[in-house]
Amino acid sequence: MTLQRSIVAVCVLHVAAFAAAGPKPPREATSENERFTLRLELGRPGTARSCIATLSDKEQSDKRGQVWKRSLVNEVAPGRVLIRDDGRFVVTLDEFRRGGARNALVIYGERGELLRHFLLTDLLKREDWPRVRVRRGAVDWLSGARFAFDMPAEQFIITLRAERLIRIDLKTLRVIDGPTPADADDAALPADILAALSGKREARDAEAAEGEDSVDARLEKLIAAEGVSVDELTDERYRELLAQAEAGNAKETALTEKSSDPHADSASSSVGADRGPGDPAGRAALATAEDDKIRDMRQSIVSWLDTRLGFDEAPKLLVTLPDGRIAAGISGRSDVPVPQPDPANPVSYVEWYNNQTKTDGPSAAPAYQEAVNSFVAYDGDAALLDAAMKGDAAALASPEVTSWIESNRAALAKIEEGNKLEYRGTPSQSESGYLMGIILPNLAPMRQLTRVSVLDGKRAELDGRPQDAVDDYLTAIQAGAQVSHGVTLIEQLVGVAQQKVGADALLDMMSSANSDAMDYQALATRLEGEYRPLRPMASAIQGERAMMLDLVQTSFERDPETNDFRVRPQALQEFHALMQSNDDPLTVTMTAMSLATKGFNNTLDSVNRMYDRMTGAAAADFPRGSAEFQAISNEIETPQFRATEPLMAQLVPALNRANVVRTRADTQRAATMTVASILAHQQRTGALPDSLDALGEKSFLTDPFTGQRLIYRRDGSSFTLYSAGGNGADDGGAEGASESDGDLVYWPRKK
Repeated sequence: MTLQRSIVAVCVLHVAAFAAAGPKPPREATSENERFTLRLELGRPGTARSCIATLSDKEQSDKRGQVWKRSLVNEVAPGRVLIRDDGRFVVTLDEFRRGGARNALVIYGERGELLRHFLLTDLLKREDWPRVRVRRGAVDWLSGARFAFDMPAEQFIITLRAERLIRIDLKTLRVIDGPTPADADDAALPADILAALSGKREARDAEAAEGEDSVDARLEKLIAAEGVSVDELTDERYRELLAQAEAGNAKETALTEKSSDPHADSASSSVGADRGPGDPAGRAALATAEDDKIRDMRQSIVSWLDTRLGFDEAPKLLVTLPDGRIAAGISGRSDVPVPQPDPANPVSYVEWYNNQTKTDGPSAAPAYQEAVNSFVAYDGDAALLDAAMKGDAAALASPEVTSWIESNRAALAKIEEGNKLEYRGTPSQSESGYLMGIILPNLAPMRQLTRVSVLDGKRAELDGRPQDAVDDYLTAIQAGAQVSHGVTLIEQLVGVAQQKVGADALLDMMSSANSDAMDYQALATRLEGEYRPLRPMASAIQGERAMMLDLVQTSFERDPETNDFRVRPQALQEFHALMQSNDDPLTVTMTAMSLATKGFNNTLDSVNRMYDRMTGAAAADFPRGSAEFQAISNEIETPQFRATEPLMAQLVPALNRANVVRTRADTQRAATMTVASILAHQQRTGALPDSLDALGEKSFLTDPFTGQRLIYRRDGSSFTLYSAGGNGADDGGAEGASESDGDLVYWPRKK
């Protein structure tokens, strides 16, 4: 079978199998049209450093053409790299010197986001396995294969040597006509392939007896003895060292003295850190480290679970945390790594939460705590306060509002002090012991103090002190950014609300009758430096993951008779009471039966899959992320989900609306900065810009809802600025009835 001419071929960077003596790890790959280049910084097995990739675009002028930079899933480097001509997809195949035994096929998106991670069992059918070869743990399944992107069909296609096509739909990220569960069953796989995929210790021991399992370790030591990195070695020298390693000529004593790698003999190092076949203790330590990783990998290989439960296969990125535990799901690649639960050796997720609040330097938490302690609540007329928030002069001058502002003057000073420091949340305790039972009493006072700051700014406006007003509004905006950097999703949403109050007041000020007295160039400059963005939503989701994993952990206990994990009914009663949900004995019993049927490992796998999906959706552009969040919301409501996932059915948050609210906050930030820049241009030149192009290449000109420019229209001596909003369509500046309909108009301001 041949492909049509519409298929766009791509540049293939080919690397030989694991044990082939000659090729060095890949360093660079280029798309066929030579527009995009992916450069690789090799990872180092046994350390925290994985492969780092940088995609560059010749047609971009900023940041030297850099499109994105991120860590790949590969420990050293992928075996093959393919880049679509438009840069929207990068596909990596295999792991250097392991072949398809690790990271068989991984797809990255246009911003570097990890879209899908396929195992070899997700790709090959029963008929393919006899053609797969294994040598020294490397799985060769791509010899003689061809690769292409079919852009019209939105597919990535592998043509195997036997001319069978593997088609991957890049819209759904699924294999078209992929293998069945029977194809991926252990019984369908030849023994050597199964051993290579699972990393069975018996296979490692067999290789050790033949003197082959230490090639990697010998090569690492030989390179370390050179006193340079692997990147600095010539191809010829690399081949010489590899030949020595395979021949077993490494000299242990000399290498130990010369090695500059402090992790070479560390007991905490993982794959590739053994001390050679002559050191049984070293080999045992390596096997134990391998087993920790294999435990998760094996869960992925059992692909019939994916078919039965109907979930997308989630990437298995194994990151070892400082305490030796494995990070949950893809959280290890975020700034909030969550440890995997273990009923036999429980994680204290409350302690984990408190560790997340620690900062490298002085923390803002004590200053904010002092602000909260000195906060005086408003006890006057609510309608009067609302009028003051809208700028009503009489309400702002009223004794009640004036007194409230003055009584919180000391608290505002502490907020300003805290805004200058790093903040990652406030330590907390939980009476129930569950992470979801932690107390966050500071959020409501912090939100109210934001209103006090805005009221103080509105009074400064009336008094003819525009600079003081800007200071007050930025205090509110910065406090919102700070609060969003807490661990939980609720802190993210409170931060969104705080920023909105400050940004609305600032936009209203720019449209007021007294705005001519403002220095818009100075304001635009301040906003670029001081209107800080909220913490990424993908990070906030990891706090929600930790709460769920905490419940999974306490729902099971070790059975002393079988040594397996069994459901702990008492924990389910505690959970139902904590959720204030139906704690009817029948409900608890049904939940216990459902969990017992799945077991601990499958329950854990399902939870991480779900939170990996939500993390990916949060990191994606709005259209794709919104579609995924909606799909998740729909799935949660199905009877099948409620029957098979009783814990998640009650606890997984509905993030579709939260995603919209968060994107609106990002859009208001962009619009506020754009308005200030437009008015600065007018003040500087005497005329409004004809288009946003006159403002230069500023990132804040982009609409987060669409990825395109905010919509600007000059209307004589005035202008209109708006976002296409959640529906992504330009409705001509007409606002909709809901958060997801119509446009979001930021200028002119509504009176």
